[in-house]
Amino acid sequence: MTTNYGKFSSTIIFLSTAMLPSFQVLVCGNLIKVDLEGCWDIKSDLAYLNQLSAAMQQVRNTPWALLVDMRGWVVSEDMVNFKQKTIFHMDRRNQIAECWLVDDLSQGAHLFHFIEKAKIPLKRCTSITSARTWLNQYGIDF
Repeated sequence: MTTNYGKFSSTIIFLSTAMLPSFQVLVCGNLIKVDLEGCWDIKSDLAYLNQLSAAMQQVRNTPWALLVDMRGWVVSEDMVNFKQKTIFHMDRRNQIAECWLVDDLSQGAHLFHFIEKAKIPLKRCTSITSARTWLNQYGIDF
């Protein structure tokens, strides 16, 4: 918004912190719990992948699952098409399941090939109750 006061003018920029990219990666026993939010960018993606890789290293010697809460996560077309130059080795050894909490069942579609390649059971849910029920089948409780 620009306001003009004669020979003085000012510009005010409003930035919603709700749309800033953020993530959290927690290891809770045999579950890695991830929260993704905001409008994603390359810097956030690289930082997130680095932390996720470190968390995977912590649980790699025991059966474990990944729960990713993507509700409120926005990925631009540029991010979807970004070909990452940095290689992250995601050690999915002993990973038994992956569950995504999503706003709608098409969310995260650009990531499906990573899960298919790893041959890990994936469930997309729109409720925490549904995610909990599905993960319980694999002995994961949270």
